[in-house]
Amino acid sequence: FELLTGDYLFDPQAGSRYNKDDDHVAQMLELLGPFPRSVALSGKYSSEIFNRKGELRHISKLKYWPMTKVLQEKYLITEAESQELCNFLEPMLNLYPEKRFTAADMVTNPWLRDITVLSEEEIVERAQQQKEAEFEEQVKMELEDVMKPALAINKTGPKRKKSSLSAAGSPGTF
Repeated sequence: FELLTGDYLFDPQAGSRYNKDDDHVAQMLELLGPFPRSVALSGKYSSEIFNRKGELRHISKLKYWPMTKVLQEKYLITEAESQELCNFLEPMLNLYPEKRFTAADMVTNPWLRDITVLSEEEIVERAQQQKEAEFEEQVKMELEDVMKPALAINKTGPKRKKSSLSAAGSPGTF
C-alpha cells in the first residue's frame, strides 16, 4: 500500500482520550469493518482496548471507509484497479491469524503476475550498465563543449585579413 500511495495504510496517533493503540485498532475497524467479538476479546491486551461487548473502550465514533473506496476516492485509482489491489492486500489483513495469507501464499496472486523479480547480480549489472551509460553521456557532452569553438570556425570559414589596398585600388594595379 505504502509503495503505491506514499502513505501508511495505518498511521495511528494518540489523542486526548485515547492512546496510539486505540487509534490503530480504530483505523483497522474503519477499513476492515467490525471485528468478530471472539477476535476482539482474544488478545492479551484486549480488555484495555475493547469492552465486554467487543466495542472500543475509548473511541466511539468511527467512520467506516472500505479500502476500495479509499483507493478510488483518495488516490483516484479506478474501480477495477482498486478491486484488484484489494484482492491482493485484504488476504494479508485477515483478522483471523490462522486464515491470514503469508508472503509465500501471495507469490501466486494475479496482481503480481507481471512483476519481474531481479536477482542481486542482475540488479548490480543493471546499475553498472546505467553508470556506464551516464559516463558515456558525460564524455559526449564534454567533447561537444570542447569541439564547439572548432565547429564554429568551420561554419564561418577561416577569418581573412583585410587587404592593405585602398578601396580605389584593385589587385594587379600599380
